[in-house]
Amino acid sequence: PGVPRNVAATSGSTTTATGTLNASFLAPLSNGGRPISSYLAICVSSNGGALKYNLGVSSPITVTGVTAAKSYRCTVAAINGIGTGAFAPYTPAVIVGAPGAPTAVVATRPSAGR
Repeated sequence: PGVPRNVAATSGSTTTATGTLNASFLAPLSNGGRPISSYLAICVSSNGGALKYNLGVSSPITVTGVTAAKSYRCTVAAINGIGTGAFAPYTPAVIVGAPGAPTAVVATRPSAGR
């Protein structure tokens, strides 16, 4: 099959030692002539975290047991009856347990006299 598109990783829940990463993606443009049966998400750390992976049938795939406070990049490949397709480019690094970037931030000016 083709390469999954728009792969992104976000940090999920954590305990003191481990946590989860959620790998989201869009299906490949081509299934390679056979239906896609599953997807493989692999998350690797560049600073000492344990390599982890998981299979799923749709987006997102939750990868468990990743090391808390470590940086990870994730990739996803599609699998069908012919075999495993090419892996997508790795995501930007995500720190397990770090909150996501704030959204809808609004700045206000203090009122006069304060």
